[in-house]
Amino acid sequence: MSYRSFVETHLKVKNRAGNEWQCLCPFHDERDASFSINVQRGLFICYACGEKGAFPKLVEHITGERSDFVVTTSTADLRRKLKDLDAPEEPEPELDPAWIDYWKLGRERWADRSITSEAVLDAFDLGYSIEDDALMISLHDRWGTPLGAVRRFFEPMEGQPKYKYPRGLKISELLYGFHQAAKVDGLTQLAITEGSIDTLTLWQHDIPSVALLGARCSSTQLKLLEALSPVELLILTDNDAAGRACKAQLKELLVGTGILASSPGYWPRECKDIGDMTSQQVYAVAASASRF
Repeated sequence: MSYRSFVETHLKVKNRAGNEWQCLCPFHDERDASFSINVQRGLFICYACGEKGAFPKLVEHITGERSDFVVTTSTADLRRKLKDLDAPEEPEPELDPAWIDYWKLGRERWADRSITSEAVLDAFDLGYSIEDDALMISLHDRWGTPLGAVRRFFEPMEGQPKYKYPRGLKISELLYGFHQAAKVDGLTQLAITEGSIDTLTLWQHDIPSVALLGARCSSTQLKLLEALSPVELLILTDNDAAGRACKAQLKELLVGTGILASSPGYWPRECKDIGDMTSQQVYAVAASASRF
């Protein structure tokens, strides 16, 4: 269910001004609409009682059930998303599912990177390799087939990088998180980052996201973005020179695609990327976004 449909079903809407809707607050009794929710981003605040937060908190309060934004859909729906993309046939799996199951045995180590949502851990086939002391980040093709895994070492040896990518896999042909973003009905806003952990952090905060796995967007990745057809692309690249250059490139590439670009007006000084932020900071960054 989309933000809009949930609000229309469970709240008494008094006014609609674009994506900002005013409703009677579900957290306290009132006659005037003091409750404001952005039905594109799922962020809300009540100016009377002070309650504020993101969509999962609202869902849990109203229904008594936890909300996991990661959803599933059929292959037919995914093919519909890709109808305008020159995509190959679904390949045979290149990563043995037994390895994914094995790595899942130690995936509580993801809590060290603040990824604790069972829905996110399952949807992205995340795990941990005790032999390498590394987080295992499964890479998927556009259909969701696991192709290989990135190792993110906790304590890399001297001269060794933190990340080790599968040999021979063309990262520029992948858009990390695409297979999950393609399953979100009514996708209006999509965040884009440089790294997989930044994108996983956003999904944990119920913000659909994809990652370039680098600081440049390839022609294939641009086609994949167009296939998703979000109204707005929230650019959350790193707060450094490479990240700013990547943001400028994305802004230029999106011209003529019909996808609008937005960027946050707030970014914590002490944080290089989304993965460095607290939950409060992540929500504040997303809420501060405005279009170029």
